[in-house]
Amino acid sequence: MNTPTLESHFLSLTHYLQNFSYLWKPVPFYHLIENQPLSWAENNPDLTDFLKALSNSDIQHLTNDSNHLRNALHKFIPGLAAINETIQLLENPLPVPHTHFTPDKFSHTHIPGRKWEQTLAFSQSLPEVDSPILDWCSGKGHLAGLLFQRFQQPVQCLEYDEILCRQGNELAEKKQQSLEFIHHDVMNPLPDNVNANASFYTALHACGDLHRQAVETCIHHHAPGIAFSPCCFHKINTDFYRPFSQLAKDSFSPSNSAPFWLTRKDLHLAVQQTVTAGKREKIARRREKVYRFALRQWCHQQSIPEREENTLCQKKMSKKLFNQSFPEFIASIFQNETTLLDLNARLHNNNPQLWPSALREGVRNYRWNERAELVRKCFSRPLEAWLILDRALRLEEAGLNVSVGTFCRYQATPRNFMIMAMQAGK
Repeated sequence: MNTPTLESHFLSLTHYLQNFSYLWKPVPFYHLIENQPLSWAENNPDLTDFLKALSNSDIQHLTNDSNHLRNALHKFIPGLAAINETIQLLENPLPVPHTHFTPDKFSHTHIPGRKWEQTLAFSQSLPEVDSPILDWCSGKGHLAGLLFQRFQQPVQCLEYDEILCRQGNELAEKKQQSLEFIHHDVMNPLPDNVNANASFYTALHACGDLHRQAVETCIHHHAPGIAFSPCCFHKINTDFYRPFSQLAKDSFSPSNSAPFWLTRKDLHLAVQQTVTAGKREKIARRREKVYRFALRQWCHQQSIPEREENTLCQKKMSKKLFNQSFPEFIASIFQNETTLLDLNARLHNNNPQLWPSALREGVRNYRWNERAELVRKCFSRPLEAWLILDRALRLEEAGLNVSVGTFCRYQATPRNFMIMAMQAGK
């Protein structure tokens, strides 16, 4: 993929995300909790009617298939079909190297199924590497071990967790692999014993600021190249997103007639899709949201001031609270509430007949929240693709040859984009 294509995709996504930010920036849950209307729902009655008519099975199907979701909603959102084509182009698998790599039969030991599939696919997607390798945020070195097997090059593993370093060293010794674990916080300058200039960098699912550091360190040291799959874009130490590329910085500039900007909360949308949640976890999430919506209705029934109501319904709570019945849930909330003593009196004088109506309202709001969230989810993959391209363009601006694609199937991990960057001539 050449530079104009990367740039054109990036500019198209920027324009699209900016023009339709009113659809994906508002979070339905918070609007419902605070009894605030969603402007797009009021101004797009056809879209709202379509969403409300969806069955629970429709919701599940659309949630699990982002391409199908965008196809279903494109008649309500102009330009969505064209953006879907852009996403599908970016999702093309990276070319598989001519050299076939099959790891030894013990490589997958102690690695869960999906994690093994991701790690193996990542190692198989790399071009031939004839230099030492520097693996960023290595964990126990599962990827590093596969890279050593394939390329027979020494691998230095940077890992912040000292226990994982020790476990990784033990595994490498058992397998007689040339892996060197270095206990290090990658947010700090690299220690002198790291071969930063001559190594090919790898990073499988390094988070936010961690993979930013990998990109900038690779560029600074003129390393042979880098292959990485970004994850958790929201894990940054600033409230607002800091662009990587000059093109993105220009779009964020206040001098721009319509600047495009992202908050840390916005970045959560890019990693909203998941394939790992089990049935029990999904039920627990549903119950928590229903209870929070029901709590809001109960507060309203008790004539609790709106400010206190909003605070209560959005406060951080132990997950154990949501395993109780709704009356027990309410009692637990106020049991140790020292700042709202008058609410305890209201709780004890509460009419139990009001609880069912509060729960019904909680379920009703939950159902609408699930349907309204589908509109935001239409923009989850486009936002992720925009973030991927921002990183790719930064590397191109530094003079590297860059490819963008996917390295494994979506069912193994939704974070299946890979950025491959090589120094010219490599």
